[in-house]
Amino acid sequence: MSIDKEKHILMGIDGSPGSRDALNYIGFVFSDNPDAYVDLLHILPPVPPIFTEPGKDLRELQHIQKSATKFEKECRERAASIMEEAKNILTQHNIEEENLSFLVRPRITELPREFLSMEKGGIYDAIVLGRRGMSRIEELFLGSLTNNILLRAKKVTICVVDGKFESKKLLLPIDGSPNSKRALNNAAWLLKGSEFTEVTILYVLTPLFPKEIKERSSEAEKIEAPLRDRLVRDAEELLANAKKRLIKERIPADSIKTHLETKSIGVATSILKIARNQNYNSIMIGRRGISRTKQFFFGSVSNKIIQQAQNMAVWVVS
Repeated sequence: MSIDKEKHILMGIDGSPGSRDALNYIGFVFSDNPDAYVDLLHILPPVPPIFTEPGKDLRELQHIQKSATKFEKECRERAASIMEEAKNILTQHNIEEENLSFLVRPRITELPREFLSMEKGGIYDAIVLGRRGMSRIEELFLGSLTNNILLRAKKVTICVVDGKFESKKLLLPIDGSPNSKRALNNAAWLLKGSEFTEVTILYVLTPLFPKEIKERSSEAEKIEAPLRDRLVRDAEELLANAKKRLIKERIPADSIKTHLETKSIGVATSILKIARNQNYNSIMIGRRGISRTKQFFFGSVSNKIIQQAQNMAVWVVS
């Protein structure tokens, strides 16, 4: 991801409450930013199989064709209404109308492929989706479209939005892995020209021995203590270097905080607890990591955060 001024966002919209939440979030984050460009994508529902039936006679065939034409027209009209609503939401947040593009496409293949095919040209910095949708024809909810896109995305950052937002604070967990470093670069991209006023870089130090091992072995604490001191020093150095990296990208130093969490109750649980208790509505995480305990990877930490992050937006960096 380039950290140039321009930000190119692809948003999936379906007219659902979750879709509106995502629109309001992006408007909230990039309000008054003339360099924010948003492409709004609505995939039309597929034509129901009944409309492709040959009919038992000419009269029935004509009726089927007429019904199919009416169905397609209604879908197009609904798409136009959804686009108009999306435009109104974003322009109310002072995102310029000329920076919006409206893409209505027929569904050719499965929905995740439709969305990810848009990224082949590498023009988008992020794909933004509502965590939940409600459309009876096409559902835009976690567990189907959103989850499948997260699983298949290889090169593009995915933002999953749930609920409404008031906080302009970003939580950035890191662990020293290459993907964590990419998340740091993405944070610099996101913070530039956005409405975020504060970012906290977080490192969660996990116990070297499970609690049950410590309870059974008196040696565990003796082994862990000196190693833990070194890990704390390493973590503090990692946090300091991450802060320097953001400052180098001209993120104001007084807006950057660091936090070392040494009383971990699990990486994902600790991240979510800090986010909730300290009013962070936005979290940016690496999709995969390689921490010593191999806990910071999609399917574990990242997946748990996405599943449980209510009234938050989670940016997942590939």
